[in-house]
Amino acid sequence: MHIGMVNNQEEQRRYLELIYRKSVHMSHLIEEISNLAKLDSPHYPLAADSGDLAELIREIAVECYEELESKHMQLAVDVPEACEHGVFDIHLMRRALSNLLINAVKHNPPHTCITLRLEQIESQFLIFVMDDGPTIPEHLEHNLFNPFVRGSQSRGQEEGSGLGLAISAQIAQLHRGSLTLRNLPGHKQFILSLPFSRPPQTHLFKKSN
Repeated sequence: MHIGMVNNQEEQRRYLELIYRKSVHMSHLIEEISNLAKLDSPHYPLAADSGDLAELIREIAVECYEELESKHMQLAVDVPEACEHGVFDIHLMRRALSNLLINAVKHNPPHTCITLRLEQIESQFLIFVMDDGPTIPEHLEHNLFNPFVRGSQSRGQEEGSGLGLAISAQIAQLHRGSLTLRNLPGHKQFILSLPFSRPPQTHLFKKSN
């Protein structure tokens, strides 16, 4: 017997799988840190153009179908039939909303009901990602959108980078909007607000074809 060596093939396989998962996680974490650092710049160039937020929300719901099904979760999509087009960077907005939905899937127990809702109120869009899972602990509420803070810390849920909500909040701010949390009895709401108006021209360019 060699101390420190694994001779059993099954144990070797398990250790190799663990090493692989950790390496993938670290690669993802490095990429997320890089993305957050770029988004933190006030001069980050938004490739903003007119887009249909209602359609984007429907697409994101479809993309997350397998994750939802694997945890036996229900998803309701509540968007208006006729919706004014907004002005936003579609790549970044897709990322922000996907992060919010994936966060709800990862950090809630099976059979949770999740709702995506889009509302137009006065001069802004309001996008709600709501669920009836456990509320965020009060001591985490004020720091939830800071890097490496996870709302599931006290619930023992799945591992994540802790950057998804921070990235979504930064994307909202780049669009002169905001991301907020509302803890209510029996459910919680993440609310991403997005103004109708175009972001400042100094922060805006259109992708060339």
